Amino acid sequence: MSTPEINCATTTCSFNNDGCGAFAATMGTKGCVTFLQIGTRPAVKHEAIVGACQRTDCTFNHDLACDATSVKVENAKCLTFSAK
Repeated sequence: MSTPEINCATTTCSFNNDGCGAFAATMGTKGCVTFLQIGTRPAVKHEAIVGACQRTDCTFNHDLACDATSVKVENAKCLTFSAK
């Protein structure tokens, strides 16, 4: 299984520096739980992936990993979520 890349439009997140700059993000029941507001942004941009998914009610969740081809996040909410 390949790990999906994240396309994030949540500009208030410290990890978002023209796209998600976290190594890996976790999607939880209320959206991206990697979301952070601390007033600083990483200097190096990483190709962010979904490291774990806690949404067991999502069709893309298999063994707590996301198997969507890509994940779209906006305002820390996973827009790729699809209920089983």
